[in-house]
Amino acid sequence: MWRVYYADGSTFSSRKGGPGETPGLGVIVIVLTHPDPREGFYIQHQSDYYIWLGDRWLACDLFRLWQYIFIEKPNHSKHALAGQTIDNDRYREILTAAKNDKDFTQ
Repeated sequence: MWRVYYADGSTFSSRKGGPGETPGLGVIVIVLTHPDPREGFYIQHQSDYYIWLGDRWLACDLFRLWQYIFIEKPNHSKHALAGQTIDNDRYREILTAAKNDKDFTQ
C-alpha cells in the first residue's frame, strides 16, 4: 500500500487507483508499506522525481529518471511523478501528516 501527498493538500493512494492513475505533479511525500512487515512503513520525500518499480515508488534525480525512461525495460508499465518545492512550514505540515498517517502507523 502507498499514499502520495501533494502540495495542494490532497492525497492519492493505492486504494483509489494504480500507478497509472496517480496525479503526476506536485508530489511532496510518498508513504509506503515496508516490504518487511516488522519495519512498518517508510517515506520517500525531498526528491524531484519518483518512479514506479512495479511494487513501490522510488525517489530519484533527473539522471535516474532518464535511465528509467530510456534504458530500463522492466516487465511492468513505467510511471513517473514530479515533486514540487514549497515553503518550509507547509512542507513540515505535510511531512508530519504523512508520518502520522493512521493507515501506516498502526
